[in-house]
Amino acid sequence: MTEHSKSDNFSKELIIEKLNDLESRIERIELRLRHVSPGELYKAEDGEEYEEIRLKKPEGSALESNLVEYGLSWLSTIVYMFGIIFLMSYIRINGYPLLASITGYAAAAGLFIFTHLLRNSFSHITRFLNTCGFLLVYIVTLRLHFFTLQPVIASTSISLILLSASLGVLVWYAVKSKSELLAFFSIFLILVSGIISDSAYITLAFITLSAGLSLLYFVKFAWVRQLVLVIFLVYLAHLAWILGNPFMGNPMKIIEDPQYNIVFLFLYGLIFASTIILSDKEKTSDNVIGLVTILNAINFSMLIILLTIVFYNDNYSYIFFSIAVLCLIFSISLKYMGERLFAPAFYACFGFMALSASIYGFSKLPDSYYWLALQSLIVVSMALWFKSRIIVVVNTILFIVILLIYLIGSPSSNSINFVFAIVALASARILNWKKERLTLKTEIYRNVYLIAAFVMVLYGLSHAFPTQYVTLSWIGVAIIYLLLSIGLKNIKYRWMGFMTLVFTGGHLLFVDMAQMDTGYKVIAFLVFAAITIGLTMYYTKWIKKKSSSE
Repeated sequence: MTEHSKSDNFSKELIIEKLNDLESRIERIELRLRHVSPGELYKAEDGEEYEEIRLKKPEGSALESNLVEYGLSWLSTIVYMFGIIFLMSYIRINGYPLLASITGYAAAAGLFIFTHLLRNSFSHITRFLNTCGFLLVYIVTLRLHFFTLQPVIASTSISLILLSASLGVLVWYAVKSKSELLAFFSIFLILVSGIISDSAYITLAFITLSAGLSLLYFVKFAWVRQLVLVIFLVYLAHLAWILGNPFMGNPMKIIEDPQYNIVFLFLYGLIFASTIILSDKEKTSDNVIGLVTILNAINFSMLIILLTIVFYNDNYSYIFFSIAVLCLIFSISLKYMGERLFAPAFYACFGFMALSASIYGFSKLPDSYYWLALQSLIVVSMALWFKSRIIVVVNTILFIVILLIYLIGSPSSNSINFVFAIVALASARILNWKKERLTLKTEIYRNVYLIAAFVMVLYGLSHAFPTQYVTLSWIGVAIIYLLLSIGLKNIKYRWMGFMTLVFTGGHLLFVDMAQMDTGYKVIAFLVFAAITIGLTMYYTKWIKKKSSSE
């Protein structure tokens, strides 16, 4: 055989080998195309190399494809399920409740067998049919005892155990399918089962189970939407229980015995709060955690206030003190762990608000104003440690609200007046001293404290001294402010001194003129005139000197 014929044979063998390899590749691609829906991703395997392929839907048939594949699939499964339910009702009406249940289970089994046979060809349809099958099993199991005049199972406990087993299978299928919709659906049915049981501790236990399961879904798969919806539904279900469970036909009224339901309420709050610690930072953003935190706090607060008004009006101080301790410990733990930015500050604020309610409960008014004012100073100090502007903002608002409540609704107390003034001045100094730690870009919060201090000093002195000495006391305060402005080199205290003199002049003209004796008038007017003239000369000289130096 010549050299040329050998090379031809080698070329033919190489071509045949390549063709066989190409044919095997095409067969594998065709095989995979049978199992991949349009728009999905899959990986084609070739030795150690993987190539990701995206199949695109034809643009003209996108709407039609969605309507047929998903719309008709849902419609057909729902129609089938209602048909079986009507068939079961017909059999039950004719006096065969056991046969009706067997028919329902047989229909569900038929669905599962049908979907198993079609699992490789119609994956999206089989998912709908499987969901329908699990729901049908749940309904049939529910009718074994509940919502029927001819129960197949007389024991409520056994029926609830079977119902829990059917829900467990649905939870397993939701995890296996990695479907957030099925996950939410399983939790919703657990809540429904708890309400249907119409038993206090079973209902509350099922609600707690729903909260815990939602947390597990969130931690494992980062399913945020189901978590947000479940937070709302969990607290709504607890509210329904407090109102006597009207969903089961009971009259809507507040229950007479709380039955330690507050313990379960605390469990919900702790479960949803733990999302901060257990969540994956790479999968969940701070905005998501912030939303979950706020929703949990709002719903928890509404229910705890309702329970306080209805059941714990006499001993709510201990409840709010417990909330404060838990929140502050949790916020400090988050601070040390470095978890997120918003959550530690938020729980600290929530804890201090609960502490304010507890202080009011323990000491009542007006004595609680002392402790509330001092608490404000502690909160400002804690804000420096947390490096949190949020705490500063919330504390400033609370301080002003408490101060206004005191000024409007409580009789004046000299000690309380000066406590508010001292706390306001101290808070302003702390914020100015460590403002770079809080990265405050505005002076508004410090100015609010200074204005509060300015008002409370004048208000306190006007009530602490007899009428004839108020003007002199205000002049003394003005001098102190001006000396502070020189010592601290701070223009704000200088303005406070000038404004105090302005108010002093108004007090002289409109109050002292009508009430004071002539001797006091002479002394007050002369002292005021001497001080204002001296200040005018000093600052005129100081301003000229400063201008020339510049």
